[in-house]
Amino acid sequence: MNQDMNKNNEPIFDVELDTIEEPMSNNKKKKKVKARKLSKAMSYLLAGALILGSAFGAGYGTANLVLNVGQEQIALAENNGNEASVKPVMLTSTADSDYNTPATAIAQAAGPSIVTVISVIDQVAPGFFSNQIFESEGTGSGVIYKVTNDGVLIITNNHVIENAKSVSVILNTGVTLDGEVVGFDTRNDLALVKVSNDELEKNNVDELTPATFGDSKNIQAGELAVAIGNPMGKEFSQTVTVGVISAVDRELDINGIKLHVIQTDAAINPGNSGGGLFNKNGEIIGINTAKLVDNSVEGMGFAIPIHIALPIIEKIENIGNGENVAYIMEDNRAYLGILMGSADSNNMSFGVYVQDIVKDGPADQSDLKVGDQIVAIDGKKMADSAMLYDELTALAPGDKITLEIIRDEQFLNVEVTLGRYGDFKEE
Repeated sequence: MNQDMNKNNEPIFDVELDTIEEPMSNNKKKKKVKARKLSKAMSYLLAGALILGSAFGAGYGTANLVLNVGQEQIALAENNGNEASVKPVMLTSTADSDYNTPATAIAQAAGPSIVTVISVIDQVAPGFFSNQIFESEGTGSGVIYKVTNDGVLIITNNHVIENAKSVSVILNTGVTLDGEVVGFDTRNDLALVKVSNDELEKNNVDELTPATFGDSKNIQAGELAVAIGNPMGKEFSQTVTVGVISAVDRELDINGIKLHVIQTDAAINPGNSGGGLFNKNGEIIGINTAKLVDNSVEGMGFAIPIHIALPIIEKIENIGNGENVAYIMEDNRAYLGILMGSADSNNMSFGVYVQDIVKDGPADQSDLKVGDQIVAIDGKKMADSAMLYDELTALAPGDKITLEIIRDEQFLNVEVTLGRYGDFKEE
């Protein structure tokens, strides 16, 4: 039995977990689609939030991730990054155009990389004798990530495709294509959708424009931000809104999920979820994820920075099993060496219950014991196993940590030197 994992090499949490499958091969078929070179720079794209009743979500018809903060509500929409096959160019003005602006050039260049994502979801309606099931269509936005040997990959939010029985993509040309979910990450609200080469050929699609991704680490408040997406559904596709970067590192806590995001005042509207946020050079720096909604405020939207999103998207692409990759362990991850139990299942109101300890693992070489209740790591409180998992993800093998535990109604400190998961996992 592995640390932080169950007998199937899955971490123990109060969520549905997934196993690792072999990633899809990139050599099945010769690439048929060529990426069109961009002639103008792309700029910030911001995703939109949807209001359904009292819920706010970034996908039109898929508003299911909501946070209440007093009277405020934050609706998810999210950001992701891509490794583009084309280089951005600086914006230039056109002498014979009276309406040429930086935003105009950005919209013209970035527009082809933005798509509409349609999800068909089964809904249950209570009936007099039995429940009735009917189909509901949700609409969000997406960003063309890259063209591969197998087709084209598109980034969107997890909440746009969540629980979808089928997914389709509408290009900026109006062509509708059948897609499939490559995988998703519930902890970061990111997902990857694929359209196969066969589907592209069937619909005579031979030109696609992947987005060009920039460096979100070096952005500053006050910079230009342009949002492009599909607010209120496909009828309003390719909507452009313009603003600035309001702040570069905000932390949102949405239903227990912590997101580090870019704040912008570019308008976010229902259906923009999964779209891109672009800078003045025409590079995408964020995937639009959330909007603050309150009668007393306006112009507070949020996007996941590309430098955070890209590694997650690459992980989804590499695993490619169509499932949740949020809690899949990786070889170089910091390893504690325990089997975690939920607080609720052990009559605890908070913390992480040590259900078992991996023999000869890092925890086994410390004073930690089965039955201990971990309540903090290096002074940071651990409300549940998901928080502990997130904290370990931010640490590295070899790091020394101090666990604050409760044992026999006493608070104790236990020091542990973390190991490397790949050195302990069962083959």
